[in-house]
This record gives sequence, structure tokens and C-alpha cells, in this order.
Amino acid sequence: MENIYYDDDYEQITIRLDKLTINQNRRWGRMTLEQMISHCTIQIKLATGEVTSKEISPKKLYHNRFIQWISLYLIPLPKGLDTPSVMDMETNGVTVDDFATERQHLIDHLEDFRTLVKLHPHPFYGKLSRMFWGRLVWLHIDHHLRQFGA
Repeated sequence: MENIYYDDDYEQITIRLDKLTINQNRRWGRMTLEQMISHCTIQIKLATGEVTSKEISPKKLYHNRFIQWISLYLIPLPKGLDTPSVMDMETNGVTVDDFATERQHLIDHLEDFRTLVKLHPHPFYGKLSRMFWGRLVWLHIDHHLRQFGA
């Protein structure tokens, strides 16, 4: 299964990111392309601790490793999921001045993420193993790349 820690999967994600152009329209959802790039970057910053969220899901069920495995490996990421408020681009009024710079910023954060051993809890899943974080990051970015046809 795909994981951002696997070199081939990482390379494919970065190739798809590089193919994005400012003129691409979303196929579903409300975020603009620029907001999506920032949204994905914030997910990585949550994992690395650069951004923090006090939100922790009250559904402790999702803190169970078996449930985490099922949701990361067996169930496709659905459209329209609730997002932690820190990642909600509409609420936070995120603006991006330069798309190419923001896209490179995401790729740089992905590179840094791949080198880290200690990662922070996820607002929904709680503590995740390094490999589960890698799977989640891959799933999340893939989901949003498909949202914009990449």
C-alpha cells in the first residue's frame, strides 16, 4: 500500500504536484487549488509539531491501532470529511500570494517529514506510528490531487 515514506510513492506524489497548474478546477469540494496546497502543508506541520491543535477527537475508538489500520488501509478516504479547524482554509481565511512557491513549500515539508522519527499526535486519530502517519499523508495528498485532476 502506498506510503509517503516509500521512495516510489513519494516521487509519484511530487511529480503529480509539479504537474498542477493554477488554472486547474476542482472536481468536488470548496477549496481552491491554493487553499488545498496550504491545507496539505498544514497536515504535515501538525505531524511535525510546527502547528498544534487542541482538538482531539472525542471518539477514542479511532485511537485504537486496529481501527486506525482499517481506516488507513481498507476504507477509501471519503469526500467531504470534517477537518480539524486548524486545517480549515475557509475559516482561517488563507490566502496564497504565489502558487509555485506554496507548492514548493509543500514539497519541502514532505522531504523534511520523511526524515523525522518522532511525530506528534493527529487531532482525529491521536498517536500514530510513523508508518501510519506516512500512509495518512500519502492518502490525504492523493485525495486532494485527485480532487484537482492530478
